[in-house]
Amino acid sequence: MAIAIEKLLKLQSVVTGFIQISGETQQIEWSKIQTPTDEVVVPYDSMAPLSEDLTETKKLLDKFVVLKLNGGLGTAMGCTGPK
Repeated sequence: MAIAIEKLLKLQSVVTGFIQISGETQQIEWSKIQTPTDEVVVPYDSMAPLSEDLTETKKLLDKFVVLKLNGGLGTAMGCTGPK
C-alpha cells in the first residue's frame, strides 16, 4: 500500500508540473481519484465499429481516453492483466 501511495504522490507531482506548464488553473481533487471500474474500462477488441457519420464519430472521440502505463506490470495500481 505504501508503494501505491508513493506512486500517487509522484503522479500528483507530475500533473502539478504539467498544469504549471500548460497554464491550466483548475484544481484536481485528488481525494476523488479512484480506480476505474470495469464499466468504464472497455477493452479495445470489444468496442463497436465507428459510425460513418463524422459528427457522431467526433462526439465519441471527445470522450475517448487511452491509458498507457509505463514501467512494471501495474499491479500496485490494481491492474490485473498485461498493459
